[in-house]
Amino acid sequence: MAFIAATSDSDQLRLAGLAALQEIITKFCRVPEPEFPGHVILEQYQAQVGAALRPAFAPETAPDVTAAACEVCSRLIGSGVARDLNDLRRVHQLLVSSLGKLEHGKDNSPLFSESASTMERLAVLRAWAEVYIVAMKQEKEKLATVNDEEDDDAHSTVSSSANESLLSLVQPEMATLSRLWLAALKDHALLSLPQEYSSQLPSDGGAFYTYDTMDSSRPHYRRAWPAILYAVSLWLKE
Repeated sequence: MAFIAATSDSDQLRLAGLAALQEIITKFCRVPEPEFPGHVILEQYQAQVGAALRPAFAPETAPDVTAAACEVCSRLIGSGVARDLNDLRRVHQLLVSSLGKLEHGKDNSPLFSESASTMERLAVLRAWAEVYIVAMKQEKEKLATVNDEEDDDAHSTVSSSANESLLSLVQPEMATLSRLWLAALKDHALLSLPQEYSSQLPSDGGAFYTYDTMDSSRPHYRRAWPAILYAVSLWLKE
């Protein structure tokens, strides 16, 4: 049902389908597979989830649909359902494509408003931030496991391999992501200034908003900045 809705021609139905997918991942990511001990039930549905997400990253897709799909991607990657590097890479590649679109801008696609474009760009950066946060937490757990002399050697090897995979997928994008994250945080800081300082805002807007879309962009920044700030803090510490 969620797959059919997420791949519909109706944007409203697509949004409902993506919301359902996110709910399914949240509720079932830790439910064990009865027939295969040690595995979760969602592992066998990764192909369907990936196929439902893929159309949302097409160039002509509405920004709110792409933004919702980015949330599902980050939720799926962070859930731990995908244990194999190839399974992780399929969903990760969708976020890579969205980051590439963000880097090149959307000047050649005047189909949607600037405010919608801001929402999509910040959703992409937020999704990447959430994935990076999970990757760094896993890396910390891996180091703790390696340093624990009482742990089983085989368990350490499996854990190290799984945790290294996620961070290794994110690491190549960090030069771009860190720059864009810092730009988004600067935008948020400026937009958070009290009204009496509004005259000091840049007349040409910020990195992801224009002067005319300041008011409509603020809610998007408020939603995105906590995860971005957390990710930047982890990155700066490293």
